[in-house]
Amino acid sequence: MVLKFITLNDNNVERYAKNMQDTNTVHVVAFLADWCGHCQRFKPEWKKIKKHLKSKKHLYNGYVVTACDKTMNNIPCDVKPRGFPTISLFKGTKHIRDFSEERNYINVLNFIKNNVIKNNKTQSRNNKTKGKNNKSQQKKNKKGKKSRKKLKKNQ
Repeated sequence: MVLKFITLNDNNVERYAKNMQDTNTVHVVAFLADWCGHCQRFKPEWKKIKKHLKSKKHLYNGYVVTACDKTMNNIPCDVKPRGFPTISLFKGTKHIRDFSEERNYINVLNFIKNNVIKNNKTQSRNNKTKGKNNKSQQKKNKKGKKSRKKLKKNQ
């Protein structure tokens, strides 16, 4: 699976609601309202964030969703926003947390990157790198122990 992007409307909200039932899938949902001035100011940032993530969608699994005040009531999540804009993280329909920092490109992008599930290929690549690092660290530790033993013998 890759990172999927959906802007909810009357035609796709029911299908998305079924997909949200998968308890292993992470969903980042931006709840926006057309009448909200804060949302209007945030929309250009949100577009840039989605554009950036689309170029790297193969690295992550999950959904990045834009929901408006008209479609949000059709989403089967256990918590609805109290204000707009709200960016929420869900695992399946279970609310994990809301984004709580200043809503700008860097902060929101990092929130999404840190909370969506990395693709298995990326994880295995990272694990291999960690394994190499651990082996080289073990070699360094052995060399260090040998050096300390030599010093003790010479003293």
